[in-house]
Amino acid sequence: SGGTPHANLQDAADVYADPFLKRPNAPLAAGQVDPLWYTLNSASSPAIDAGYNVGSDVTDDYFGGARSTHDIGAHEYGASSPAGTIDADFTADVTSGSGSLTVQFADGSTSTSGIDAWTWRASRDGGAWFVFATTQNPTWTFAPGLYDIQLIVSGDDEYWALFNASPDILTQIQRCPVLQPGRALRDTGIAAIVLIDAQIDHTTGLTMLREHRQPHALWCTRPVRDDLSTGNPLFRVLEHYCGIDWHEIGLGQDFAIDAIAGLRFTALPLTSNAPPYSPRRDRPEPGDNIGVSITDTRSGRRLFYAPGLGEMEDAVWAAMQAADVVLVDGTLWTDDEMIRLGASAKTSRAMGHMPQSGPDGMLEWLDRLPATTRKILIHINNTNPILNEDSAERAELGRHGIEVAFDGMEIAL
Repeated sequence: SGGTPHANLQDAADVYADPFLKRPNAPLAAGQVDPLWYTLNSASSPAIDAGYNVGSDVTDDYFGGARSTHDIGAHEYGASSPAGTIDADFTADVTSGSGSLTVQFADGSTSTSGIDAWTWRASRDGGAWFVFATTQNPTWTFAPGLYDIQLIVSGDDEYWALFNASPDILTQIQRCPVLQPGRALRDTGIAAIVLIDAQIDHTTGLTMLREHRQPHALWCTRPVRDDLSTGNPLFRVLEHYCGIDWHEIGLGQDFAIDAIAGLRFTALPLTSNAPPYSPRRDRPEPGDNIGVSITDTRSGRRLFYAPGLGEMEDAVWAAMQAADVVLVDGTLWTDDEMIRLGASAKTSRAMGHMPQSGPDGMLEWLDRLPATTRKILIHINNTNPILNEDSAERAELGRHGIEVAFDGMEIAL
């Protein structure tokens, strides 16, 4: 600590940091030295190897001293960026013919920083896109038709943001290999957790993640943090284990997660309800429930996520119209569903969920979205008949072009 950074680096605008640093962001302000920025969090970091070549882009360290090797993991870069660029490209050995065709694809993508994920999509006769392969050079047999083919490549399949932690979180992780990279004992691909409310079904899984190697980087609003520190004190419990590194989500503001490159997040307050244990139950305040727009900064494409939506407000509707994909509340089919079944004395709207059917229901709103918007229902209660694929209600969703989310579903923007 101490000292003054090199004059060319005092704005910290060209800083590259190892993600294993205890605080992997740039110094807090121009000319300020942050000791945590030079402290490694994990023995897995390549920065512990003092002989590791940091590359020709490194000009000097924070104080202007020349470096060619490193053992602290934080460095200032010159004109070029360590993030690099990725260009997707491919060829196919067959592009036309009669009847079914088996096609061998060859990835020709280039990157200055490496590629570790491939998503191949197809659209038949102008229909919906579907993923047919996730390997680098797949072979696929196509039924007769006219197909558009798309290859999406990514150079960061290592760090992920987890939205909510449901009670079955361990099963989810076991079924998702990218979340278990196995680089070290108790390693994880989860770099951040985002909570959209303090409901039990969205937070109980945090206890299953208690044996983390360091405090969980966790984003939520202040009301959610308050509920999880008092009425259901999960945060206080976790302080006896890994701990929480809390980041406040501001309403109506963009935020970024340092370890998740290429994504921008925007939180909007939703009209729904606070948890039953909260002192604000049936008197919710802004921040008790949020929806989140997630934007891919490279393509500009956007997803809107709102599992608890009790009322369609102007800002929420604008966010849904601007999204390429909406993942929205599918809790109940009718407003009186729980009452009719004897499962609750409350209506769907009283619990903070717009029903799908009926006047001003979710189906009416989804029908008004642009034809290109992909519409997916999530957060579906076990009383909802749409879970039965042979039901009349499920067939009605199909006629409206609405999908039902399922375990293991992957969405490519």
